[in-house]
Amino acid sequence: MKYCLDTNIIVKLFRGDTKITLRIKEIEEKEEICITIINVYELYKGVYSTRKKERHFQNLKDFLKETKVLNINEDVCDKAGSIYATLKKENQLIEDADLLIGSIVLNNDAVLVTTNPEHFKRVPTLKIENWLR
Repeated sequence: MKYCLDTNIIVKLFRGDTKITLRIKEIEEKEEICITIINVYELYKGVYSTRKKERHFQNLKDFLKETKVLNINEDVCDKAGSIYATLKKENQLIEDADLLIGSIVLNNDAVLVTTNPEHFKRVPTLKIENWLR
């Protein structure tokens, strides 16, 4: 199984959330842990918006050295475009970043780990887990 961490989970990990840290340690030897390139953007956005840039920047760099990043490609864009059209017809659009994260996760047959499952429930067939429950 491949688990893709959403930005809110990564932030909790950086802040030392015990539940998240233990869960990752519990599964990382057997399962793959990854993030998406969209999460990388969101994390950099957060680092550049904080007063403690140097410390957070180094923490992020260290994390990225150890973590597989799933990238966007034409297949992901095709999937995202299709999902967007479906959601638009249903008047159920979600943020582009969430749509892209969901499409990347689907394209890589992974499970999205997030504290905000409501953001992603509209993405058809996306597997979602909330490790804080």
